[in-house]
This record gives sequence, structure tokens and C-alpha cells, in this order.
Amino acid sequence: MKNLELRNRFKFLLFAILFGTTQINGQWNFSLATSQEYSDNPFHSPVPLSSLISSLDFGTEYNIESFGVGYYADYSMFHEIPERNFYWHQLGLWNSSDNAMYGIYLEQRKNTIEYELYDYANYNTYLRYKFSLADINWFANTAISLTDYSYLDDLDNLLGTVGISFNKSFETKTTLIGGINYNYKNYFETNLNDPLLIGDSLDQSFSSSAFTSQFSFYGRVAQSLFENTGLAIQFSQQNIIGGTAKYVRQLDYIYGDESQYFDDPVSL
Repeated sequence: MKNLELRNRFKFLLFAILFGTTQINGQWNFSLATSQEYSDNPFHSPVPLSSLISSLDFGTEYNIESFGVGYYADYSMFHEIPERNFYWHQLGLWNSSDNAMYGIYLEQRKNTIEYELYDYANYNTYLRYKFSLADINWFANTAISLTDYSYLDDLDNLLGTVGISFNKSFETKTTLIGGINYNYKNYFETNLNDPLLIGDSLDQSFSSSAFTSQFSFYGRVAQSLFENTGLAIQFSQQNIIGGTAKYVRQLDYIYGDESQYFDDPVSL
């Protein structure tokens, strides 16, 4: 019950901020684009399914001074596997200044009836701030995100993120870039006592709420060689540093169907 109340309060806060903004005159911008690509395994399936993919993208923004609101939509068609077609759209509101930007966005994905299992909604609020220290440009950010799946209750989660990055350029046309991030994710309904989700040798018993914390960092060195040519080397690493969800080995009923699950610490 507490988890349900927390999710409802978070949703209400975002909607109140979004629709409680005073309406003022501004300027509209529109965009429309289409793209085609071919992928030999677009959903990272254990048994590859190739397809030609066509996407239709639409976007509109309304800006006045430092405030902005935008709506973006995408319809993706998989010609060889049409049952995987889906519609994605997003509504956002933001405010920005010379050094800071904050806002919220609401996102939803709708699939065909055969794959409506993966329908979800996401509610996100964020803050970004840039500053200069010791002749280095720094960028700090934090965000809170709530993801609510229509049918996969085990994957409903609240994600908190905080991070900082930097870049430093030199007269030699060399640039150093780096950053660190910390993520904390709480899964509201995941049952880690299910033998399908935990290792056979794990004796510890968990409650119905699973969580995980992740630390990541990256570093990059870029060198300009010619006017339109450069060379860069980058190193990145991610570590799950705590939480019960670090023991999760598999979620069989969603394995291989959506690429986002491979980037999720709970889907090992």
C-alpha cells in the first residue's frame, strides 16, 4: 500500500506542475521526419529476426523566454514483423537559465495487442546545472524517474540519479572529458524469493521490494587532427555496488524482447 501511495503522489506532483503553469503567449516550432534502417536483430532476440524498420517522427515546441513545453511522437514499423510495431510519445515542460535547467516529462509507449505486455508509462523530473571551477567546465545533474508497466508489475520502479561531468580543452586542440554517476533503483513488486529469479546457492530471503544501486564512470581523451577529423579514446565502467537486486539472474518472460532490459542492472 505504501508503494502504491508513493507512486500516486509522485504522479500527482508531476501533473500538478505540468498543468498548473500559467498560460502565456510564445512561439511554436514544428518538426516532421522519417527514417529507414535495416537491422538483423532489432530486439536482441536469442533467435535473430531481421527486419526493415521505418519510423515517422513528429515534434512540436512552444517557447517563451526561459519556459518551454514540447510534445514528441514516434511510430515505428517493422516490415517483416509487423506485430512488433509500436507508438511512443512524450510531453515535456522545462525552464532554463544561463547556468541551470529543470523540468519534467511524461512518456508512454503503446504496442500492438500481441505485445501489449510491454506497454509502459514513465514520469521524470530533472535538474541540470553547469559551472566553472579551476578553468574546467563542470556539469551537475540529478533526476527522479518513475516507470509503471501496464502488465509487468515486477519491473515497476523508482529510479534516482545523481552525477557530475567535466570537459577541459587545451590549446593543442586536445579535450579531456569525464564523469561519474550514481543510480539507485527500487523495484516495488519484484519477488526475490521466486527461485526463477535468484541463484540456487543464495540462502538469504528477501522482502517483496527489491532494490539495486549502481556506480558508473567514464573518461575520454579527444584530439583534433584536421579541420573535420579527430581521434578519441574512451573508457567506461559500471558496477552494481549494493542492493538485493544484484543477485537477480534472469527474468525469463521478458528475456530478449526489449533492448532496454539489457541495460538494466536487474536483467543479468
